[in-house]
Amino acid sequence: MLALTACTPDNAPAGAAAADQPLPELQVPASAAGGACILLDYPQIEEHIGVRFDVAASDQSGETATCVVQTEGSTRPDLTLVVVESTTADARTYLAELKPKGAKSLSGLGAAAYRQVLPAEDGAGPAVELGWLTKDKQLLSLRFTFGDGAGEQEANDMAGRLVNLAQALDSDEL
Repeated sequence: MLALTACTPDNAPAGAAAADQPLPELQVPASAAGGACILLDYPQIEEHIGVRFDVAASDQSGETATCVVQTEGSTRPDLTLVVVESTTADARTYLAELKPKGAKSLSGLGAAAYRQVLPAEDGAGPAVELGWLTKDKQLLSLRFTFGDGAGEQEANDMAGRLVNLAQALDSDEL
């Protein structure tokens, strides 16, 4: 005599329930993108600026490495890190020649630093940019660009949080 049984959740073979479960989402670390992304870590970015990113891309050209982090499926907000491996500039030269016109000098970050808030343009919201000369003669910049619709107050609030992230990068805390 042949007996047939149907596989239902109540009488499914052991292990079948586990096979039906969706796989957990795995997040590839930002550092896996290489380039300047090796300096960034999603949880610590979120800890310092309050924004969670989950995708990263990098590029390298000569002594300049870049990294852009975003949220999957959205182009904004984004955070861009640029690292120039070495420079002959000193603090005075950096502020006189490399600080953008209208940017404010910033203390407490590297040998010399600036910050600026840029207006919204081209379908993006305002941007906050920090640039600094590290004590070991590297040039770094961080730029956070908001999505369309963000205001100047949000950008000014982000500037302080971005300084915290920059200080962590400058001190190798990330």
